[in-house]
Amino acid sequence: MSWKHYDPKTKICEYRSLPRVLCDFDTVVMDEDTWNAIKKASLPTFLDNLKKLLDSYSDEEFMLTIRYFYILHIDLAEASNTALVSLQRNRGYEFVFKDIPVSFAEEKKEV
Repeated sequence: MSWKHYDPKTKICEYRSLPRVLCDFDTVVMDEDTWNAIKKASLPTFLDNLKKLLDSYSDEEFMLTIRYFYILHIDLAEASNTALVSLQRNRGYEFVFKDIPVSFAEEKKEV
């Protein structure tokens, strides 16, 4: 999955790709500023925490194994280094969960 990005300075439209975890969904709704903040802080941490969240719902939501049946919404939270994640069915548009905080801050390891 990718999205088009238009750079007004260069007037060029380019495609940008998403990580595999996000490509499985029918649609990912996310502002480019949100994406840039997550990438700048720690994309691997966010993806790990997102996977844990989705796995925790897989028992309740059987079809979550086929992620193409869902729309993933990702927004920045007011708290720094946190995204609000919502999961919506693409048929009927009911939310499985809404505005669950997912951290993208790197965890500090104690020595």
